[in-house]
Amino acid sequence: MSSKQKVWIPAIITIGAALVLLAYYFSLDMPHNRPDFRGKGEEGGKLFTTLGTVALYVAALAFSWLWFKKNRKSPSRFVQSVGKKLHRLHQWLGWAALAFGAAHGVYLLLTRSDDHKIWSGIASFAILLAIVGYGVFIPRIRNKWMRSVHRLLGIAWVPIGFIHAGGSMLLAAVLTIAIGVLVRVMESFARRAGKPIND
Repeated sequence: MSSKQKVWIPAIITIGAALVLLAYYFSLDMPHNRPDFRGKGEEGGKLFTTLGTVALYVAALAFSWLWFKKNRKSPSRFVQSVGKKLHRLHQWLGWAALAFGAAHGVYLLLTRSDDHKIWSGIASFAILLAIVGYGVFIPRIRNKWMRSVHRLLGIAWVPIGFIHAGGSMLLAAVLTIAIGVLVRVMESFARRAGKPIND
């Protein structure tokens, strides 16, 4: 492994730790020791429960920047405009997702520490923390692998988040893909028209 490829090491360790946490989560000898995909809310603390869901959608919006990044010179003015706005907001969205996720997790750790889903939540948060961490250092460390690791962690977060959040994570992933499809459709229309789409 070259010195530049060593930036993968923290990500590999984080994913490994998350998998260990998930293994423990699934090994718990409880009658309800499997993910509950029905999305039931906890009694009380609905705000903090909702913040966890909000974190998923904010992170999905941040990930959607990937579709616009590849099309900075898009023939669609709308795609260009939205892309520029997402570029400015990308890091802030990442921090917001981390903050919402942290508030959600800390509250449940303090009030429902006996809930087995805490372990899948910690695994999910560890990946999210690594995503934000790599995002912070991308402008500071000139290494071609940094963005690849950042992107891979974002993809790895989906199945781990699905185990914890179920349908909410699935919907967030579907919305992200839908945005990517919409970007391609708008660009296709712009090329066929031979001029930028204004709206």
